[in-house]
Amino acid sequence: MATDFLLNLASGVIGYTVGPIARQVGYALLSESYMNDLQDKAHRIGDTEQEIQHNIEEARTTEAGNLVERKVLRWSATAAELKREAEKLIERKKKAAGCCGCVANPMTRYKFGRKAKRTALAIQDHLATDASSFGRITYRPSQQVNYILSISD
Repeated sequence: MATDFLLNLASGVIGYTVGPIARQVGYALLSESYMNDLQDKAHRIGDTEQEIQHNIEEARTTEAGNLVERKVLRWSATAAELKREAEKLIERKKKAAGCCGCVANPMTRYKFGRKAKRTALAIQDHLATDASSFGRITYRPSQQVNYILSISD
């Protein structure tokens, strides 16, 4: 009975200490892998954004006067921002790598790995709501008729 309690306590302590430490060390050790994943996701979100822009242009040219749905514009703006953030991080990593192609400082590798993983997850979440879920991209605005009432004294 007492040994079961001690084993449960020990496994809980190990689970709460070793897991977070391993995750933090993993950022430094796997930073190159995280950067490659980020680069792949940046290409994917760029391709998807370009596809949506082509659909917008096609819809505007075939039916003049159509407006773009707000959710499509918001998605596209967020996608562009995430792609810029990813490209900036990749460029900073290349500058920090120097001539040998790898970052020697473990703290710098940790920061790049952590930021790359978080940005890749944000891109992955954003890609989960891609163009197929929009339904339609543009719409024809309704014609509003303005009535002018003149009141004569």
